[in-house]
Amino acid sequence: MQRGLAGFVGGLIGGLAMLIWDQIIFATNISSVNSVGIMSRFLGGISPVSAWIIGILITGVVGWLVAIIFSKEFPREYISSGLILGLILWVAMNIVFAATGTITPTWSMGVSSLIVNLIAHLLTGVIITYTLWKTRVKVVGQ
Repeated sequence: MQRGLAGFVGGLIGGLAMLIWDQIIFATNISSVNSVGIMSRFLGGISPVSAWIIGILITGVVGWLVAIIFSKEFPREYISSGLILGLILWVAMNIVFAATGTITPTWSMGVSSLIVNLIAHLLTGVIITYTLWKTRVKVVGQ
């Protein structure tokens, strides 16, 4: 499997896990973050099914970009790399939301929403880095 494809697959799996986690926690009223609803609103009112598909594809692209940007094999500490990646993704998402002014960043939605959404992003980061580490794809030319 090529490195970019491994990153894309890791992103797809991570995105699916993140959305499932998010929707379960939202449905139980533990958090007020509804990623599918937010994405639907952000993209002009698309259907929830389309929001799921686009959300999963976006994280797939993020995984692909991570694989391309970090062209060396991941170290054995894929968990720490993944946690850092997840934190970066969470901060970047909230900055985009804050900059657009149309969506409330999760750090402004209360402690439970902040924690749940941060955990979702950390999980996604670990899944992406684990997929890259597990496939142990060699970079072409090495």
